[in-house]
Amino acid sequence: MKTFLVCALEPSANLHLKEVLKAYKKDFGKFEIHGIYDESLCKEFDLNSRPL
Repeated sequence: MKTFLVCALEPSANLHLKEVLKAYKKDFGKFEIHGIYDESLCKEFDLNSRPL
């Protein structure tokens, strides 16, 4: 499983991160992200990880 470190402090950064996560889901299937991001992305992408 792939793990990615992200830092999306601003709301617009989370919008861009959402598009990146869509591509990751297509390419890798399951993955984890760690770092700073909007917690709503966890539910949307069925992630077990939580933001810092």
